[in-house]
Amino acid sequence: MVLIAGSLMLKGVLSLGAVALAMYFIRDLRVGACGLVFVWALILLSYDVRWAANVSGLARPLRLHWRPRTLGALAWLALPAGVVMALVSFNINVPRYFIEYHLGTGQLGIFAAMAYPMVAGGTVIGALGQSATPRLSQYYASGERRAFLSLLLKLVGLASAVGLAAVLVIALAGRPILLLLYRPEYAEHVTAFLLLAIATALGYVASILGYGMTAARYFRAQLPVFMLTTAVTAAACALLVPRQQLPGAALAMSLATLCQGEVSAAVIVHALKNGRIK
Repeated sequence: MVLIAGSLMLKGVLSLGAVALAMYFIRDLRVGACGLVFVWALILLSYDVRWAANVSGLARPLRLHWRPRTLGALAWLALPAGVVMALVSFNINVPRYFIEYHLGTGQLGIFAAMAYPMVAGGTVIGALGQSATPRLSQYYASGERRAFLSLLLKLVGLASAVGLAAVLVIALAGRPILLLLYRPEYAEHVTAFLLLAIATALGYVASILGYGMTAARYFRAQLPVFMLTTAVTAAACALLVPRQQLPGAALAMSLATLCQGEVSAAVIVHALKNGRIK
């Protein structure tokens, strides 16, 4: 897990540097995207492959074996995960689409700016989940259900603690934080800021449960989970954004992440009761 965390930290720092340099000197987002590709490939070849070879004892880690049947089976297995990631990206932007349509680009800018500080906690949760997934997978595959559940609950506890800390900080000092980071007009939306923190805290827990489903190899089950989550987001935004404006969008996100977490937990309970890898 330490090696995976190191890879993720390198990827985060170098990706930020590559995009920042590209935008500062060239001011072209396409060049920044190319920088991301270069950085990720560099980390893969110089760090990930090398350490994978050391851990597994392979003498020639770059030797390729083209096995179409195996690669095809892997692609078919991973296909639902690709669709799920597309739904995750779309779901994040659904509230923004409704805000822009009903409230305009000015309010969209305020909402996006208030949501940005939550990214820091999401990075921590992502690192925790990705680092723990291999061990969770090992526990589930070997039938060690108690160990699987124990580690998963620890991760849920950590995610809950991070989310709760963010909610408490914003509840106590949301307005000063907005005044410090942005301009006075942003501080008028402290209620939306707090609701965003609540939605993000729920999202942290739901994200960890998503890693649990992945570790249990319930890839296809995640597709209806995120289809339902996206549908709840869209329906709640359609109802709440025109009436409640920015707080309505944040509340819609809270409802959607709560739904995602509950359904994900149900899938994991089924996986533990079923006891078979799917």
